[in-house]
Amino acid sequence: MVRPTFRSFVLCCLGSAVLLLASSSAFAQTRLHVGILPVQNLYRIQQDNWFPRLLEEELTRQFQFNDQFAVMAPETVDLWKERLPGQIEQIMREARLSHLLQLSTQQVLQQLSIRWTLFSISNNKLQKEDFRSQHSLQSVDALLQELLQVLQTRNAAFADLLLFPQDVSFEALEAFYRWKDLNHQPWIAETRSAHLQALRNLTEQYEGLDKRVRFQSVILQLQEAYTQQPVPPELLNEIRQDLDSLQDDFSDHAEYRALSSLWFYVQGQRFEAKAEAVIANARHPYHGPAWLLYGLSLNDDEPNPRAIQRGLRYYPFVESPENPNQAFTVLRPELRPWLPQSTQLTGTSDLADDRQQSENSRYQELLQQGVTQFDQEDWEDAKAAMEAAQQLQPETVEPALYLARIALLQNQTETAHNNLLELRDRFPKNDEVALYLGFSYEKQRDFNLAESLYRESLQLNPENPKSGLRLGTVLIKKGRYEGAKSFLESVTAKFPGYAVAWWNLGLLYRELGEMDQARMALNTASQLDPNNLQIQSVLRSLPGSTSE
Repeated sequence: MVRPTFRSFVLCCLGSAVLLLASSSAFAQTRLHVGILPVQNLYRIQQDNWFPRLLEEELTRQFQFNDQFAVMAPETVDLWKERLPGQIEQIMREARLSHLLQLSTQQVLQQLSIRWTLFSISNNKLQKEDFRSQHSLQSVDALLQELLQVLQTRNAAFADLLLFPQDVSFEALEAFYRWKDLNHQPWIAETRSAHLQALRNLTEQYEGLDKRVRFQSVILQLQEAYTQQPVPPELLNEIRQDLDSLQDDFSDHAEYRALSSLWFYVQGQRFEAKAEAVIANARHPYHGPAWLLYGLSLNDDEPNPRAIQRGLRYYPFVESPENPNQAFTVLRPELRPWLPQSTQLTGTSDLADDRQQSENSRYQELLQQGVTQFDQEDWEDAKAAMEAAQQLQPETVEPALYLARIALLQNQTETAHNNLLELRDRFPKNDEVALYLGFSYEKQRDFNLAESLYRESLQLNPENPKSGLRLGTVLIKKGRYEGAKSFLESVTAKFPGYAVAWWNLGLLYRELGEMDQARMALNTASQLDPNNLQIQSVLRSLPGSTSE
């Protein structure tokens, strides 16, 4: 028998699941996604670029340490600039950026003048704010503190930015960033040893560079490991030692977790690679390499196209030569089936081949556009894009499935249900079709058929967290609380970065009277989703909790 208080819990689970179905990332609504464009050095006399790079990367580093932000890595910003040169608004919309900073500097002796431009999207419109600031170059930490204070006073989104001191000198950072500028040519194996040794020598010459050097060393050696099969065990051990030495400071950083995922992937350890990618995505829902590695390692037999396509939306591969500072471009061979066709057509291509390439390119463009608009909850535009993609390639499942999901979210349950039944006949082994058909039955309160389809979806793909979450919810609605607890515990164990699952599990523990377990689960959900006030409110309401 369902206790009276359980009604609110069931409704809460259903609301969380609808949010999950609208966007596969539970964090997109709570963590601001920020990018910093390469800094322009106005009227520069010297030809090197070390100081603008210092400003861009050190400011990015500060955002990485502040949990309320997800920040785009400088190397990813470079890829976006190359893909969409000068197209600020399009970059922000496609990369799902909430704020984009552009800095222009002028340096005279020890005085620095900065012209800022802050781009943001509000009410679906691009906003632009220009302002200036003056600084004295006394120390790195003093400069960073002043830069953060400028942002704090100019925009409420940055009001809680905190300084994380770096304890490093300008001289040391100059040497480090000069080294990063040394080799922008394609990676040449013969030069690796000398280039890497020059990097490591910096730690003997300057204090405060150890972590930066180790991080960069991991990137370079992962690139080297990827070219060697089998990979020398001593090289893998050396990379792991560097990763372990960085763990205390960077374990919560998406970039660190993605590099760790790549380390496991290089060795063929798919399960561990997937686990690290999940943690990276929990910290940064728009981290393209994390999505790519998740898609490549999700199944033992074949990659997951949907996760890979999402990764390519956030991490655009371009036709330029490989850059030694971009670790994840080594994945290009595995990703080739999903990469856009080159615009360079061979002389042997006939008209039919050209037309097919053009159609495939247009289909991928429409599909990507529709998924982006779906994630932004722009249902009508997403529907139009998916319908156009479906006309181009009616034999594919993705556009039709998205159209059914949009109908579910717009409460057009009968339309969605009929479309999903047709898709099930055409794609009987597709776990996502089974999942959303189950959800359509759940919305019609046919919990038995919903349960059966969720179990079928899990059987087809045991790694689908949404199926486990929905199964747990429908078991609650059927009064089978212990079974629901078992499935939700399984989901959180397999996907520890899945905040919605921890939230539902915490509420279930609370209703079962297991208060210590409830507090543990809700604390985990709050750590993963720190801006969710509802989680914090429920935590404070638990017996024995102290109110703020």
